[in-house]
Amino acid sequence: MLDVYDEKQYDSYYRILAVVYVNETNLNEKMVKEGYAEVMYILPSEFDCRECEG
Repeated sequence: MLDVYDEKQYDSYYRILAVVYVNETNLNEKMVKEGYAEVMYILPSEFDCRECEG
């Protein structure tokens, strides 16, 4: 499932801005925690993933 940002669905490169869920697991958060991704802030955003870092 994709939780797409309501106000701004795409960034300047036409990439979808969303949180990805697989079987109720936040895949974005999992990838950051396991070192496969880094958090990138595009403001304003309804997604605050600062708690995902670490």
